[in-house]
Amino acid sequence: MNIRAKRLRKSEQAMAWTQPRFWRSAPCRVLAIGSSCVEVSPRRACTGLAWSGTEAELREINGALYFEHASSPVCPGSHWCAEEGQECACFGDVVFAPLLFNGARYLLSSQDRKRFSLKSRGTTRCGFDQYGQPYESSDDWSRPSGHCWCTPEEVLQLVKRHGTSLGELGERSNRAQEAFEGIGRPGSGAPLYRGSLAGLNTSLLDVDLRASAEGEEEEDMKGQTTHDSRRRRTYAYTPWALVEVPSQDSAGGGTVTCAYEHGAPGATFGVHTTSGPDTTFWSWGGNEAEEVNKEWVGKLDHSRTTQCYVRIAGDAGRDTCEVGMQPLEELQAHADHALLIANVTLTSLIVITVLVWVGLA
Repeated sequence: MNIRAKRLRKSEQAMAWTQPRFWRSAPCRVLAIGSSCVEVSPRRACTGLAWSGTEAELREINGALYFEHASSPVCPGSHWCAEEGQECACFGDVVFAPLLFNGARYLLSSQDRKRFSLKSRGTTRCGFDQYGQPYESSDDWSRPSGHCWCTPEEVLQLVKRHGTSLGELGERSNRAQEAFEGIGRPGSGAPLYRGSLAGLNTSLLDVDLRASAEGEEEEDMKGQTTHDSRRRRTYAYTPWALVEVPSQDSAGGGTVTCAYEHGAPGATFGVHTTSGPDTTFWSWGGNEAEEVNKEWVGKLDHSRTTQCYVRIAGDAGRDTCEVGMQPLEELQAHADHALLIANVTLTSLIVITVLVWVGLA
């Protein structure tokens, strides 16, 4: 499929996803904020943004826990701390895995998180258990390799106080992504946009930026232990916020979930990118994602509350899984801009080809 067709498909899906009748505004209480990072192809952890063994700076801004993008934090605050064999500085839980989050989906099951994690009260050698022994493989499960991720004690206590868990938050985020990918897919149960999108079977992401759907996760993980410094490396950043959405019924309370710019992590995957860890003028994605986070923090009132957008359609919507932090029309603007660039590029190529053909005739 050519670039223009992909961009057109993205624009159509953005139109379907952001239909106002499928959303409601709500006052969201923000608990934590950050921007995750993943290398695009192959999907693997971003390296070179922070040094192994250096404890990530955890600040509180306007009452919300704030993570710098350089630590590659995954919602609700599990950040990269070391490569295998190096020292991870962490006061909290350390988990050993190739990747926690691939820009669209959380990859680590609760069982694997329990098996490959330990409590840390200082520094821990990445890839080794509490007895100082390397993690072993089983007959039917291959040992992961690569990286360690720290969930600080402050985050663990925050999640516990709100009656949820890391695994549950990851599952809710994955349900939001599944709903997003299912837009226009026959039999998905996702609401369809009236008109030409009724038969649309698509994901917003390009082939090289697509989410790891069922059967694709193994492909995404291939090559994670290899590194070729000569190839072009693209890092993609995903701003997120851990929020509490108040209940609409008289019982009170609320739902704690991971919110993204437009309700699902994959909706804007690839918008904020850099060429590897580069943060120069020409490769501004990490700082751009940081500015998005700072904008969210700046909107918080004295009770850490800001306006958010909650999707109400489908099963995931009924369970308050899809929460956006940015106005819905921005997603359509991103998609339409990309389509415009693709149209201009295609037109330019056609004109150049015609001129060359005329010149040779």
